[in-house]
Amino acid sequence: MPGRFEGLTDTQWRILQPLWPQNPPKNLKGKPHTPWRKICNSLFWILITGSRWCDLPKGPNWGSRSATHRWLGKWQEDGTLDSLLAALKECADVAGMINWERLAIDGFFFQGGKGGGELIDYGYKGKGMTTHLLVDGNGSPLSFEVTSAKGDERKQVEKLIDPHMDKLQRLYEFSQVIPILEADKGYDSEKLREKLLKRKIYPFIPRRRIGAIKKAEVIACQLKKWRWQVERAISWLQRKFRRIVVRWERQVKYWKGLLNFSLIMFWIGRLSG
Repeated sequence: MPGRFEGLTDTQWRILQPLWPQNPPKNLKGKPHTPWRKICNSLFWILITGSRWCDLPKGPNWGSRSATHRWLGKWQEDGTLDSLLAALKECADVAGMINWERLAIDGFFFQGGKGGGELIDYGYKGKGMTTHLLVDGNGSPLSFEVTSAKGDERKQVEKLIDPHMDKLQRLYEFSQVIPILEADKGYDSEKLREKLLKRKIYPFIPRRRIGAIKKAEVIACQLKKWRWQVERAISWLQRKFRRIVVRWERQVKYWKGLLNFSLIMFWIGRLSG
């Protein structure tokens, strides 16, 4: 049920624990660090319930507010969360859960909380920022990028695809299948189309202006539209994880950390059945 979280189950933690970094070296003085499972429980509780940091529950299954917030920023900065998410996606790919033949990309606007913060700016939708999401043919989120509300969507496409180029190239080399990337008119750009075609990716992107229909566009009209998959993924993420409906974190590293944890929780749910 959205908005409720009682802690990671034993099955979920068995999936996550082997992928987690080793314990940091112990200092000669001071207390040992909080166990990772307690930190994760607290982070997922904040993410799912959408509550304030000061409302974190206290008990044997939860980490403190200061420790949880500190580790969130540290893991995002040193790349731990990116590595963890990549490992989970690799496990899902081995299990045949990722469809690389169809990809879709879209950006969704997040309203900025009171006081603003890094990358908070005014766009045509208001004050906030934009998160760009890449999903596979099943609508499963693969990667994201964050820009201000008036950032250029087209410049984020290659950044979203780069982490997965090995998989896409392997698909073309072994199966002779060209992956199809679908996006809306906001990504209309001839330069972007050329870059994608050089990568052996077919750009299924409508044009903004009405003109003579080229042969490539006629072929594209025969393709079944798949962009609703990314729109459904965006809606699901915002419904499941209430903390990312509005950006309250002033620093981008904490916001990206919460987005990474939302994708990590998604893949844990898929792998745990």
